[in-house]
Amino acid sequence: MSDGTGETRQERAEREALARLDAEEERARARKATGPAGQQVGAPAGWYPHPSMANTLRYWDGQRWTDQVAPGPAPAPVRVEKHGGPGVVTIAAGILLAVFVMWFIYSMEHSNDDLDCANQNAERAMNGQPLLDCGN
Repeated sequence: MSDGTGETRQERAEREALARLDAEEERARARKATGPAGQQVGAPAGWYPHPSMANTLRYWDGQRWTDQVAPGPAPAPVRVEKHGGPGVVTIAAGILLAVFVMWFIYSMEHSNDDLDCANQNAERAMNGQPLLDCGN
């Protein structure tokens, strides 16, 4: 049966299948003819990074990839920077902490002395004795 173009359904299906096959073959040829870094044919012949193997080179003959492969350049070493020791901020923070701890200990010792003196003066006042000089 014709669809108005003089072509039967079967003929049209065959024509479409052939067109799909031709398109697939053209895509396959284009993939094979794609050179280094996706360039089309015409890239200069030479060794290029292998597209699917790390640290490996593959030879492009100017038209297509060959089966020749070679080890690629070694990866660059990772540099780890070493610090020369604690920084100025760390040292300053340590000194400030030490000063604070010493002040805290000193103030705790002297606040106890003042409290003892105040307690003694309260007791002396109740007994009618003269008060002590607590240094305040």
